[in-house]
Amino acid sequence: MNKFYLSFLWISIFVSFISNGVNPNFDIKIHQRREKNLADFNRRYSIADSLDNLGNYSEALSEIQKLRSDYPDSSICAFGVLYANLLNRNFKYDSALLVNQKIIDECVKPDRIYSAMHGIAFTYRMTGKLDSSAVWEYNALNFAKEKKDEYGTNLSLQSISILFYLQQNFKESIDRAKELIKNLNEESDLSLAGNMYNLIGVDFRNLGELDSSLYYHERALSLRKKSNNQNRVASSLSNIAAIYLTSKQWEEALPYLLEAKNIKENLKDSANLVTIYTNIGTAYYQHRDYSHARPYYEQALLISESLNFKEAGLEVLRSIVRLDTITGDFKKAFFELSKYQQLYEGFLGESQQKEILDLDKKYELSLKEAEIAKNQLEIAFKGRQVKVVFIAAIVALCIVVILMLLIKKNRRLIQRNELLVREQNHRVKNNLQMISSLLSLQAGKAQDEVSKDALKQSQGRIQAIALLNRSLYDQEEIGDIDLKVYISELVTEVINSITDAEVKYQLDIDDIKLDLEKTTSLGLIINELIVNSVKYVKQSVTKFSLSIKEQSGRFSLEYSDNGENFDLQAYQNSKSFGKKLMELQAKQLRGQSHVSDDSQFKYQLIFA
Repeated sequence: MNKFYLSFLWISIFVSFISNGVNPNFDIKIHQRREKNLADFNRRYSIADSLDNLGNYSEALSEIQKLRSDYPDSSICAFGVLYANLLNRNFKYDSALLVNQKIIDECVKPDRIYSAMHGIAFTYRMTGKLDSSAVWEYNALNFAKEKKDEYGTNLSLQSISILFYLQQNFKESIDRAKELIKNLNEESDLSLAGNMYNLIGVDFRNLGELDSSLYYHERALSLRKKSNNQNRVASSLSNIAAIYLTSKQWEEALPYLLEAKNIKENLKDSANLVTIYTNIGTAYYQHRDYSHARPYYEQALLISESLNFKEAGLEVLRSIVRLDTITGDFKKAFFELSKYQQLYEGFLGESQQKEILDLDKKYELSLKEAEIAKNQLEIAFKGRQVKVVFIAAIVALCIVVILMLLIKKNRRLIQRNELLVREQNHRVKNNLQMISSLLSLQAGKAQDEVSKDALKQSQGRIQAIALLNRSLYDQEEIGDIDLKVYISELVTEVINSITDAEVKYQLDIDDIKLDLEKTTSLGLIINELIVNSVKYVKQSVTKFSLSIKEQSGRFSLEYSDNGENFDLQAYQNSKSFGKKLMELQAKQLRGQSHVSDDSQFKYQLIFA
């Protein structure tokens, strides 16, 4: 495990003999001290490695950081691979990239270099940069094949299967995983085979083939139990339970969830316990065992609040509100809805709308029941005029009171809904502004012009969406967007954000109102057109014209600039992100775009 460190030790002893002469007592003391240091280094490294295998990633990282601090002169090759892996597992991705790159630069052992390349691919995968991840994983695969490293080859093939899964190409992911399993000896490759069976199970579940998914998850569970990796055993148990929950087999799901709970509690894995507790509560709830469901929901909420898992907290609160509603505790349900409102981030979710719709249905049902009660009373007491009048008056009064209470309740719901919408707008605006600011800061720190340009273009796209958000909610009534106002503001903002040079433009836009989705696509297309003109027009003053016309329910966008020597062939062969984005948004509008083959750039888009 630490041959490099041992080699360094013996070389140091040899140098000591040469430089100090043959002094047995002196050299023996040095030798004993270094042997002791090496034993301590190996012992503490083993502790960190064991904690990693048990899934205690934060404790393992703390241990390896202390080791690094106590032995600052030790080579990165001695502990770097484990250190980088733990940084990844603790979500410290930037630091993990730096450590792995240092391993590649400084180490000579093939297994260290392969692990670092594979680690960089893993980091990019976890941060959503799937293209970069694929490049590094294929590099690692070719390196492993060149060095005839069978384990490394299989590990990279596994990661490539996962990449297909992340790209939602589930069938290709299944084929790659099955191909890898054929080359494995399951009994000697328990961990890798278990991972592949688990991945195939997840793929089949996403394809809706639950029976096949259950089969492969059970195979994964069997292998993982043999390998005694408790963290992955719990993962397989949760996956099997999820299949039973999806197929509404609540009783079958519970034993798997409870076993996964016990493992995660032993591992002190609070993050994953939120989901497990929530699923156990749901299983008891669906089984109508409400008294057992509540403690698990409350425990899940407590952990999500302590870890600041807002999305998970919202999901748990929805479950608690549903539980309070079904048990008739409406007062507590409204209290939990108030907590939900405080936790609300970003969007008014579908589940929240469902709660409001359910309350509206109860309101309508109460009205119908009151009407039925009134009719029954009138029929029962028909013929007794005095009593009928008296009783009808009482019933009418009760109905009026009930209606007033229900109307009051409905008004509160409407006011709360409006408050949530305003809160949503405010937070979306803040989030978009934060993203734009982060991109601006990152662009300022970028070392090369290509990166700066890409970040600035991304910032422009975010600003186009942010402007649309402001336009939508600055209107007195939320609905369609006034295209002339929005495009005018967008053009000004895009130009100011990308250049200080003089830009002249001419706008000719009909009085058109479009819905949010179409306006978003149109705004992104116009943003890309203006950015391209400012970037590629080589005149002293950039000029462009933009017109949007409506005729018989169809819309026409025409754009041109004063650039010269426009190369249509080069444009058509371009694989830039901006061009792909324009094509994607045109497709989103179900429109047809055309670029003329004149010497000047002219773009036309027809859509309905």
